[in-house]
Amino acid sequence: MKKQIPNILSFSRVPLAIVLFFTSAMPAIFIPTYFVIGVTDAADGYLARRFHWESKLGEKLEAIGDITFIVLALCAVFFKMGFTLKPYFWIEVGIIAFLKVSSLVFTRIKFKQWNSTHTLAYKYICVPLYFVIPILALAGNGNIPERFVDIAFPIMIGLV
Repeated sequence: MKKQIPNILSFSRVPLAIVLFFTSAMPAIFIPTYFVIGVTDAADGYLARRFHWESKLGEKLEAIGDITFIVLALCAVFFKMGFTLKPYFWIEVGIIAFLKVSSLVFTRIKFKQWNSTHTLAYKYICVPLYFVIPILALAGNGNIPERFVDIAFPIMIGLV
């Protein structure tokens, strides 16, 4: 049963992401749920590697959990909250998307599977990006000034 803990954590991101989507107008629920999802994302990989609980099912659940989380979080911020980005932000987002796709293509060519490289550099890129969505959520709900986003977002993207 212990071997299933990473799988349970990975899959838990699916229902948590659904909660995230439907609570986008409630920052008191949205933000803690978002951070719980982040903790499960870090914990599942750590536990699987630390205790040698890796599995093919775990890889698939990790991917499903990650994709569900990212898609629903972005849909919540941009569609439900109606937050819009400045034109130059889209250029920065495009660069990041290019880097992520390049990582996927690299692993496909080198390892013959679709995956991303989980290097230290990859993790360094993900940390500032992780904080973008809650900041946008707070700004989209009027809890922080949009001007803060105009300053913080380019800095965080610049760290990438």
